[in-house]
Amino acid sequence: MDNISMINFRSTIFRALADPSRLKILDFLRPGEKCACDIVKAVGFAQPTVSRHLKVLIDCGILRRRREGNKMLYTNKFQDTRDNGSCGFKVH
Repeated sequence: MDNISMINFRSTIFRALADPSRLKILDFLRPGEKCACDIVKAVGFAQPTVSRHLKVLIDCGILRRRREGNKMLYTNKFQDTRDNGSCGFKVH
């Protein structure tokens, strides 16, 4: 990845993490995989709002999703490093 591509990638990640609502979702997903219905209940936002935030997090590569029956399950793609305050990202 060249320097410009890396800068664009970082910019996309930072924009996704700049929203407090998305950070709330990521914090809820720290213990592990959760279904969308549980995320909606936990964060207290309307389902369409949660879906929009989840899409942003998936599109920039922070979350992973999979279908199980009629449920969509979400998980953080990065190792949980909550001790260093890095919002779930492994800091090198």
